[in-house]
Amino acid sequence: MSTAPQSPISNRQGSVTSVRLPLREIPIFRGRSGAWYNHHHQVTSLGGRLFATWSSSFTNEDEPGQSMMLATSDDGGGSWSEARTLLAAPRGEHDLAILTSMGLHVHGELLVAYCGSYEYTAHGLSYYRREGSNHKGWSEKPFHQDSHCKILVSRDGGGTWRQEGRIERFVPNLCPQPVAGGRLILPGNMWFPYTDDPVGITGWKIAGIPRLPADYYDDPDGFGRGKSYRGDEFPCCEGSFFQTGDGVIHMMLRTERGWLAVCESRDRGQSYSEPMRTDYSDSNCRFHFGRLPDGRWFGLTCPNLEHQDDPAAFLGRTPMVLALSEDGVLFNRHYVLGDEPYGAPVNPGFHKHGRYGYPSCHIFGDSLLAIYSVNKENIACVRCPLASLASRDTAAS
Repeated sequence: MSTAPQSPISNRQGSVTSVRLPLREIPIFRGRSGAWYNHHHQVTSLGGRLFATWSSSFTNEDEPGQSMMLATSDDGGGSWSEARTLLAAPRGEHDLAILTSMGLHVHGELLVAYCGSYEYTAHGLSYYRREGSNHKGWSEKPFHQDSHCKILVSRDGGGTWRQEGRIERFVPNLCPQPVAGGRLILPGNMWFPYTDDPVGITGWKIAGIPRLPADYYDDPDGFGRGKSYRGDEFPCCEGSFFQTGDGVIHMMLRTERGWLAVCESRDRGQSYSEPMRTDYSDSNCRFHFGRLPDGRWFGLTCPNLEHQDDPAAFLGRTPMVLALSEDGVLFNRHYVLGDEPYGAPVNPGFHKHGRYGYPSCHIFGDSLLAIYSVNKENIACVRCPLASLASRDTAAS
């Protein structure tokens, strides 16, 4: 069993004062009959229009038939259109496939959508029907087959879509983000493919955590096998990265241990270090790292460790905190974007929990728009004025 080295990255949770911002929750989609599960949301913009995407299924997480949805806003996120299906789950060998929405990349007037896809093996489907949930660990018999990322393109502002690319054996975690020089990196669990195609369709090359088996596949089942093969003390999954001024890419990783790990690349994403522990707290929830227009780095997470000994409360995923950093190491300026208590979903289902599930964000004009799921049932957002986030000068005064 390998022991991870320590990284200096920290959010100093519990030792810094948080500023609560009075933000109004804006509904994007409410769960309903035939679509009680909604999650894996992201938001971006083209021109003056915002585009929200997410995964939707009948009742449970990652059940056959889960599809990719789309809604738009023309008033800065204040109101949203009716949701429509961007891509429906196709029929697989044993049942409908499972699609996992992973957001949109904008290039010029093009919208490029990324959608993870896999289907259950006969063994996996039997497990799902018996246990009622997706298997997320390693076993001798694979649970998934035909895992890949579909890449679709719209040339008419999201009206119509056509598949134009595919990445084999890979289900991403977030849409691609650029690093210095324009290279795009597509974060996954233990793989982080990159391309120098600015459109993000072709030329994807596999990179990621070292020492993975030759037959590794990076999807919700595969990273458990990667942990077992590598002999790690913790799992690594659901990456999101930021790049500091020295060119180093810091790929932050969920561990389900109450803190995040990080692996680093010094060659623009072609190779990565072994994962390191950080002191950035985490309540077992996907997160989003990046950089504000003023140059500060941010981490949008659910960092509260108050209930880490109570699994049910720990997965409540509240509050949602935007932590800012002047140096990409110490994220010690905390803004609470939402702190409503956790409540049960209207229509219970497998793995349905979390008041501010999987928060991610997009800079739109003079605001930061944070999108999240509520109990993996509703999709909602808040608009945070950038002016409410103290600047360097204010922070120093």
